Amino acid sequence: MTAEELWKKTGIEGTYEAWSFGDAPDKLAELVVQGIKTATCSAYDLYQIDHEPLPQAGDYSIILNSDEEAVCVIKTLKVYVTEFKNVSVEHAFKEGEGDRSLEYWRMVHESFLINELASVHRTFTENTKVVCEEFEVLYRYDPLYEAGWNNTDTRKPPLRLAGRSGSCGKGTASALGNGIRERYIT
Repeated sequence: MTAEELWKKTGIEGTYEAWSFGDAPDKLAELVVQGIKTATCSAYDLYQIDHEPLPQAGDYSIILNSDEEAVCVIKTLKVYVTEFKNVSVEHAFKEGEGDRSLEYWRMVHESFLINELASVHRTFTENTKVVCEEFEVLYRYDPLYEAGWNNTDTRKPPLRLAGRSGSCGKGTASALGNGIRERYIT
């Protein structure tokens, strides 16, 4: 299902961005759909370099899988900028990755930020600013439901969201389905 088709299905008024998580779009999208991942973060400097506005509370997004199929609609609840060293245990837990610990979060996000910032000739430090977002899932696309499957059917096919290993990376976004622009999401 395309982002536009999913958006129409929801009946929500307003605008949206459609984007996927970078290194592991299927794995991270699955965590969002399951309600495990309710937060994300990105490098503040990359928004500044690209002259892109920061996400805002109240923004709608459609999460895409690696095939650019829409899997869910989320609404941003909270956005704040903080230094990497100040990201909280609570935020790390809400990101839903690995063992959900701050130690795991720092390990994978430090690696991610080093690579992302190096790509624009910037250096990562503990003082690097990150944009932290918290969100809620408003609508989940379930291809099994759409296909008429019900819980009494013993031929349940596997979900298509399960996928790649890895934890974070550069994502892509399509504002209102028009053109592609970069969005740096983990």
